[in-house]
Amino acid sequence: MRKSALLFLAAFAGSAAAVSAPASQDGFIALGGGLNLPNGEIRDLTGSKYGMHLNLGLGAWGTALVGFPTFEFDWGHVTGKGNRLDTVNMIYCERVMLQEGVYIGGGAGTSWIRLVRQAPLVEGETVGGDDSKENTFNFCLRGMIGMTVFRQFYIEGAAFYNGNIDGVDANALAVLAGVRF
Repeated sequence: MRKSALLFLAAFAGSAAAVSAPASQDGFIALGGGLNLPNGEIRDLTGSKYGMHLNLGLGAWGTALVGFPTFEFDWGHVTGKGNRLDTVNMIYCERVMLQEGVYIGGGAGTSWIRLVRQAPLVEGETVGGDDSKENTFNFCLRGMIGMTVFRQFYIEGAAFYNGNIDGVDANALAVLAGVRF
């Protein structure tokens, strides 16, 4: 978990350093957290119905293509039974306001996925191979629906398409709450 957190922070620091324009009054930083709800394959592999999800976004309130734009970093983490899945997404998103405070949105980007599997044990003996660690980069998509309260706080449901890693579906849902400042 510590290596994944460091990777997430390093990716954010590198991207933040690449943005050299001064912040405008309409720009914001979003920080959120909540539950990562993995698909059935990951639930079976880890024995966990949920994990944690962290979100960090840099955005602006003005309209870009169709809505207010953000560049987001999402980290989903699920662990259990000696197995673990980490997804780190870097995504360009836009959110369209439907009515006061309620929005829908979507985005596309890249994801780094890490799957750690412990070799199965039967009566203390390893069967079916060795422990494995797989890493890959994939294209990813993010769809979301949410609500902004007092222009600063938000709650959001998001669906992530991350693709597969080593034959395991890495897609997930997330339920987040956070603050924009």
